[in-house]
Amino acid sequence: MDGKDAFAALPVGRTVTVRKTIGESDVYLFAGITGDLSPNHVDEEYMRKTRYGRRIAHG
Repeated sequence: MDGKDAFAALPVGRTVTVRKTIGESDVYLFAGITGDLSPNHVDEEYMRKTRYGRRIAHG
């Protein structure tokens, strides 16, 4: 059973929780697709100097 079949088998009204850890490739793929190459998302060195201390994923 693939992922599509698994969701199709859920009865109407049923809820599920889906989690995903955002990885390096996710950030860069999203940045490339959207054109959002803000240093907030793609520049680790720049973000180390901010109050956040590390990059922030899009969203």
